[in-house]
Amino acid sequence: MPESSVFSIEKWKAKTQEMIKDRFQNVSPEAKKSIYAALTTCALVPVIKAIPALSVTTIPTLLFGSLSNIGVNVASSALYDWLKSKRKKEQPDEQIELPDEEEIEQLLISSGNEKIKYELDSILQKLDVINTVRDSLHPEDQQHFLDNLQKEITEYGNLPESAAQLWQLRIFGNQNTVNYITHQYFKEQSNLDDATQAKQLQKQIDEYLSWLYADTETIELRGIKREGQQVVQLPLDEIYVPLQIKSFTETDKNSNIQSDKVLTQGRLLSITGGPGSGKTTILLYIAKILSQAIKERKPEIAQKFLSIDDQLPLPILISLSSFSSYLRDLKPADDPHKRSLAAYISHVLIENVVAFNLPSDFFLKILQTGKSILLLLDGLDEVPDESGRSVVREAIEKLVNGRENLRIIVTCRTVAYKGQTALGKGFREIRVLPLEEPHVENLISKAYQHLFKKDKNEQDKKRNELILGVRKLEEERKGRLGENADRLVNSPLLVRMLIIVHFSQRRIPDQRAEFYMRATDTMLLPEHAMSVDVANSIAAQVGGSKEKHLDLVQDLAFAMHQRGKQQGREIEENDLKNILKKEGYDDDIISSFIALTRLRGTVMEERQKSYRFLHLAFQEYLAARYLVEVVRSENQICHFFEQGPILDDWWREPALLTIGYLALNSPKVAQRLVQRFAGCDADAKTRNEKLEPGIQLAMAELAASALIEWGEQMPVHRNEIGRRIITLFEDINIANKTNSVFRARTGGVLARLGDPRDFILDVDAMQFCLVPGGPFMMGSD
Repeated sequence: MPESSVFSIEKWKAKTQEMIKDRFQNVSPEAKKSIYAALTTCALVPVIKAIPALSVTTIPTLLFGSLSNIGVNVASSALYDWLKSKRKKEQPDEQIELPDEEEIEQLLISSGNEKIKYELDSILQKLDVINTVRDSLHPEDQQHFLDNLQKEITEYGNLPESAAQLWQLRIFGNQNTVNYITHQYFKEQSNLDDATQAKQLQKQIDEYLSWLYADTETIELRGIKREGQQVVQLPLDEIYVPLQIKSFTETDKNSNIQSDKVLTQGRLLSITGGPGSGKTTILLYIAKILSQAIKERKPEIAQKFLSIDDQLPLPILISLSSFSSYLRDLKPADDPHKRSLAAYISHVLIENVVAFNLPSDFFLKILQTGKSILLLLDGLDEVPDESGRSVVREAIEKLVNGRENLRIIVTCRTVAYKGQTALGKGFREIRVLPLEEPHVENLISKAYQHLFKKDKNEQDKKRNELILGVRKLEEERKGRLGENADRLVNSPLLVRMLIIVHFSQRRIPDQRAEFYMRATDTMLLPEHAMSVDVANSIAAQVGGSKEKHLDLVQDLAFAMHQRGKQQGREIEENDLKNILKKEGYDDDIISSFIALTRLRGTVMEERQKSYRFLHLAFQEYLAARYLVEVVRSENQICHFFEQGPILDDWWREPALLTIGYLALNSPKVAQRLVQRFAGCDADAKTRNEKLEPGIQLAMAELAASALIEWGEQMPVHRNEIGRRIITLFEDINIANKTNSVFRARTGGVLARLGDPRDFILDVDAMQFCLVPGGPFMMGSD
């Protein structure tokens, strides 16, 4: 088979590069009369050489075969005519000398044929000729090469594609992201007359990168008052802690990596996780690092902090909830193209942001191919309703179509990432895992390093206070719920709440009831939000006040808890509406609450039109608050538990937190409630006769447990509660009618409380009997 029949573009490129390295030893003025002609010769000669014998029959096969593979038809026709003219009539099969640079210039370059100019540009670009020459030259010759080639391209009037590629080399001298984006934008332009426009665009891209860096370099911590400021800004690179994420693949379902390696996991990614798990912060961190690395022309920054070795993509950070709002505001008569995600990106960044002055079509043009672009799309779950999420998801998938180089990362809460919300088109899910103790303590340490950077002693003191406080909360939780209980503080959101509470109160809450109270208040305050827009949104919704919002969620928490362990953790939207209507809330407030919960949540989250509290602990605390603020009377509170809930462990924590909440806010009322629980109040005797033994014992045990936990806040005598438990133990009728589990639990609580009987704990008073040596039968005289 002749060589020409297998002359591929790859082989052509390799042959051209060999010739370039051989011929371009230098580019001094006397060495080459026309650099562009020399480049074109290097590109064309390998094609001609591939013909075994230049004859009338072989020339067309090659030229109209190999050359037409990249659309070079007019030039191949001109070459064919020239080669045919060189053939000697008397020796038709004699080899013809190859054309030199002067002949190439006269035949093709100076012909004035615009189509030939375009085709020659195509050859040079397809074979990467300009880059190959530049890289083969000594550094001292590179600038001369670029200067002269620029002059020739201008003289010959070649099309802008080669000009843009050349300007990219002349202006920047390397293959960084800004260069590449500049080239991509100017690829379709036809009015470039010099390098000024390319330089101007580079400056504008740098302005965009500076704006994005400034927008992502800090995290705002609202709710902390320091030096007269309501907002504390924490530098992201100082406080960022890489989180553990699980990467889902077909071959490995349990591949855990750190979040700073997200970009190594693929081109199309969806980051899922619980509310406040750090999904948005991951996007902010990626945008911050990339914008810095690209603007400073230091790819090593991205390699160090994001483990990315490829050409750095230009980051574009977009809120999907804002995109959804934009779509809702469009009118049916509006241009359908406005509904695309690309159109929105251009709209929000060009029309709404004035920090930079990019061309109006900049983002639309660079998104056409998607090369060297990274879209960071935040909050698919924050689109308020399922139909809206489906529309947004479809818009993302449409943008992916036909753009094989486009990179996208989308964030979404795990519970919402299913059904019509889950992305197809090759998106791969990676999930942020709950925080473990080392992550929590690392986050606290980094935050206090910044908050107290001027006072190392205070920094260490406050950090240790909070870390020890969190450990105590978690140990108490395991003590109540068992070693396998989920951590309470398991997300960056809850760590942030703890820091705000600790900083504002000058201490860590001693008891969990206080922590829940402070954390809930903080989460419902507009000041805790990470952005001004969100803060204003929270303040304006749900009745316009934190108090109204708090009343609503406590009413809902109590109603949900009454459903029991099997059905009380989640509630459907229609049931939620019915409950709140029964509690007297009007439709506007209910709608506002639902919209806010769907949008971003506060202490609750929405799961496909089902609602639940962020953590069961918040539901338990708010149910307890309902008992205090709505039921109010000690007798009514106890009567509620005496109807059966006191025997159900599902209600144990709300019962303890009811007393704990009162101990913080009204110690005397808490004292009366403990006595009432224990059956030690003035009216106890008559009431106790009517209560079942198991109820009496469970109520007394709860009172003793609460006293152990919050006794310092209440002037209740421990002996009084202890004697009540002993009375119940010593009554054989009660003992026989109570559950052994409750009796064992009560005995343990009595030991911790302090048994008031001297003969139990005082060795000298213990009632021992002398047992003589020899056989002894237990129970005998």
